[in-house]
Amino acid sequence: MLSNEDAVKAFRYGRTGNSRHIFHENSKLLYSYGYHFVLAVWMDQYYLINGDKYSVSTSAHTTLCIEHLCPHIIIPFSALRRIGWDNEKIRVVDTMPDVYIARKRWDAKTKEMVEYQEHRLGSSVFEFNGKFYLSSMDAGTKSGRSGYFLVELPGAVSNVEEAFDAIFPLDLDENSPYVRQGEFFFEPTDMPTRNLKPAPELYEWGLYNYETQYADHLRRPTKEETQRTLEGNLLSTPWMVHRFPIRDQNNLARRFPGAGTGHAHIVTELRYLDGWYYARGTVRHPEHKTLSLGKIWHRVYINNAVRSFNSDGNVD
Repeated sequence: MLSNEDAVKAFRYGRTGNSRHIFHENSKLLYSYGYHFVLAVWMDQYYLINGDKYSVSTSAHTTLCIEHLCPHIIIPFSALRRIGWDNEKIRVVDTMPDVYIARKRWDAKTKEMVEYQEHRLGSSVFEFNGKFYLSSMDAGTKSGRSGYFLVELPGAVSNVEEAFDAIFPLDLDENSPYVRQGEFFFEPTDMPTRNLKPAPELYEWGLYNYETQYADHLRRPTKEETQRTLEGNLLSTPWMVHRFPIRDQNNLARRFPGAGTGHAHIVTELRYLDGWYYARGTVRHPEHKTLSLGKIWHRVYINNAVRSFNSDGNVD
């Protein structure tokens, strides 16, 4: 039985041999503890290492892969599976090196502050099934959050810099003094409040029981229920299709259908004019640092990504 380090080396050099917790059955896939967690995939010219955090021990296994499997790129496999990837080959277009940030934390055993290196993934661009993707980290996230994102690009690019340029909002001047939270950009304006209109109210379709006066917002009506409501044929059931105002009217993710992964970006005040949304006050998000816009109305833009995908939990 090999040590964990020797098991990774055996995989690297195409030899047989596993440890108690790291194993491979061929020269392509390396596992941690079981088939449920793939540590790394050999892609003919490089290793693709799983950036997902699963447990402390698995993170230690990942560290061994980073040290011994070269050349490599690191992408959370949970995010890759959301684009339909299943241990298949992807074409790497460009990469930027990982970053190690010096941090300090309290050590409960020694009762002292100790230094450690926080690992942050470098950016990478890859092609899969004819589409181009950018994998990267957002520095504007709260402390303790990973800030990882994976986006589908609107077209082909040749490097990471071009990828970031490709998802920059089309109508926003890059020299403007904008601020950003995730996929949303906010450009300060001199727009007076009197010129702006209340944001249009958003609705969602649900079911309403006219006998018990109970509203079901969670289940979407079927085609048959919608047709029955339109025809007024409600004798067979007390349920009818009804339109309900949504609760989070100031959630920008509800205003922009293509917004990221749908997590709430809640603004204090939201107005509307000529197809544009304007926001002021604060912008809050569970992952990102709170953004303060003050009393000035900011025009809201969204990035130019086709789709966005997140990972499961934290990212190493």
